[in-house]
Amino acid sequence: MIAALESGSGKTSITCALLNIFAEMGLCPMSFKCGPDYIDPIFHRSVLGIESENIDLYMSNEETVKFLISEKQKNHKILVLEGVMGYYDGLAGKTDISSSYDISKRTNTPVVLVVNCKGASLTYAAIIKGAVEFRKDSSIKGIILNKTTKSMYIMLKEVIERETGIAVLGYVPLIDEAAFESRYLGLSFKDGNESIIKKIDVLSCAVKESVDIDALIKIAFDAPKVISSDDFYGLVNKNINGNGVRIACAFDDAFNFYYGENLELIKKTGAQIVYFSPLKNQPVPENCNGLLLGGGYPELFAKELSKNKISVNSVKKAVKCGMPTIAECGGFMYLCRSVENDEGVFEMCGIIETDVKKGQKLGNFGYVSLKSKEESVFGDSGTELRGHEFHYYKAEDEGNGFMAQKPMSNKKWCCVHCSKNLYAGFPHIYFHSNLSALKTFIEKCADFEKREI
Repeated sequence: MIAALESGSGKTSITCALLNIFAEMGLCPMSFKCGPDYIDPIFHRSVLGIESENIDLYMSNEETVKFLISEKQKNHKILVLEGVMGYYDGLAGKTDISSSYDISKRTNTPVVLVVNCKGASLTYAAIIKGAVEFRKDSSIKGIILNKTTKSMYIMLKEVIERETGIAVLGYVPLIDEAAFESRYLGLSFKDGNESIIKKIDVLSCAVKESVDIDALIKIAFDAPKVISSDDFYGLVNKNINGNGVRIACAFDDAFNFYYGENLELIKKTGAQIVYFSPLKNQPVPENCNGLLLGGGYPELFAKELSKNKISVNSVKKAVKCGMPTIAECGGFMYLCRSVENDEGVFEMCGIIETDVKKGQKLGNFGYVSLKSKEESVFGDSGTELRGHEFHYYKAEDEGNGFMAQKPMSNKKWCCVHCSKNLYAGFPHIYFHSNLSALKTFIEKCADFEKREI
């Protein structure tokens, strides 16, 4: 695991460089992102061409996490887990539950801590020592110093190793031309893959020169294999029959925020996912009986999406015909009457009679538990799900079909527009939190009469 003391320490850029290096070495790497961030795994898959998924101890349980890792051990020589926030930061910011540390502890994963060096020297030894000793089973096996010079590294390495007993495995200098821009939750794609790949190549060269790659590989190879007693995918395939089900999935630059594990689970039921692009004005594919409208950045493409009437009318017809539909965050915005951005107000599908505008701050950021107040595409009232919210945009009417609550908090609010064949709201759902809900969705898709939309 590549973890850090705080966000912004450089763990994501170093993780990308290491994945790139491991791939060049023929180690067939795979990455997992700890926590609910779906953007970095998309980045790893689309830019680096490396398989990547989320693992999360709030939205799924320990055995599921172990199963996901154990499954990937079969086809990959090295797995790299990227931590989330500060190493011990867990639920509500006041526990280590669901933190990077919690995942490391439950999966026996060794940790290399990235420390962003600026404005101190010996104090870093005190901070690292505190992190190592904060929990007896911290699993911290090494340190990488980020954004420092070679001369400073030589001095800090001696001091940190003497005071903490933890090996300092190298450093990464400050490289302005390799800096990644962030947008909202994770890395920005706006410069295009070619530009980003060049940055990763520059960073990878620097890491190869100044970090002990062999020592990192040894730490990984010395780690015990993760063993799971579950056959999670077998259970899904046995209990959820999606054979013959075709689910249309909007996927392009406007709609691409999907948990890879969710799509994998759908496929494990036997269902087929058929992709289409509203940005390319494509209709919902023929002979489909389910619809996924994922999150993304529809606000950046509102003008184009509004003009693409073939897509708009096709989606509108599908939902009005009762096609089982899951529309999360950006997908929910697309179903609304209009979306406002800096260029103006643009009509969307108009399925949901409300307008969407940019808010002044993040809305309900973080984990969320949901309990339905009425029937939805996931089942009867009382259905419970877990997920994540992250959005600046705000709908005038966010719905009343579910009651949402922050974990370890009294904060509650109503959200989601739903019917027996619809879920449309800002929360991103994680199917591993309730397989019965996924089963109900698949069954409703199977029951929906196939027709030309």
